[in-house]
Amino acid sequence: MANKAPNPMKRLYTLLGIILFLMLGAYGYTLLTEYKSEEMEAMEKAVRKKAKALAGEAAALAERAIREGFKPEEVKNCRNVVTQYQTPDGWEQTDRKVNMLIGIRASSSHQDMEERCIYFAKVVAAMERVSHHERHVFVCGESTFNVSGAAKLEIRPDPKGRGVIHNMEGKRDDLLLIKPGRSTVLQHWQLFNVGDGCMVVGMSRSAGTLKMSGSVARVEE
Repeated sequence: MANKAPNPMKRLYTLLGIILFLMLGAYGYTLLTEYKSEEMEAMEKAVRKKAKALAGEAAALAERAIREGFKPEEVKNCRNVVTQYQTPDGWEQTDRKVNMLIGIRASSSHQDMEERCIYFAKVVAAMERVSHHERHVFVCGESTFNVSGAAKLEIRPDPKGRGVIHNMEGKRDDLLLIKPGRSTVLQHWQLFNVGDGCMVVGMSRSAGTLKMSGSVARVEE
């Protein structure tokens, strides 16, 4: 039986189909490449804009620090106040939580937080002129500064702004009067009374030969 001759029209249609498929594929790839390129360009533009804004903020903060007499790194330490606190696993840092820990409303704006942290940096500068400590931290509300070691001590701010409340070895609470805007030293710990239910604690690991450990327990939500 003789072989049937191939249909030239069928071959032509097949060839045209292949060409059309390749053209559509190339067109689709071009569109996808252009879209990705535009998307990447937009992302890079946003990153550059953010970096420029951050650089501008850092420069403005540095200028203000020189003018008003505080260290910019203390503002950063205030923003990262959560690192000074004992927190359970999985507890995430948010602006609302930071605001609460530094003694302002949870709903306060970023600018409010920044001003509060600048205030903190100025307090630290004033405290350092009296006595040097390795680190400082805001303690507000029901949060408590706990000392372990040679003598167990708990210190928390007086909610009425009169000073701090402390107890040794779990005994009765005592009120230590500190005028708002002033600091004093209690058992080697420097305490600054903000006057609004917050205090700033100057912490060190040792005082002479006495080894100490201080930590802050956050208020439960």
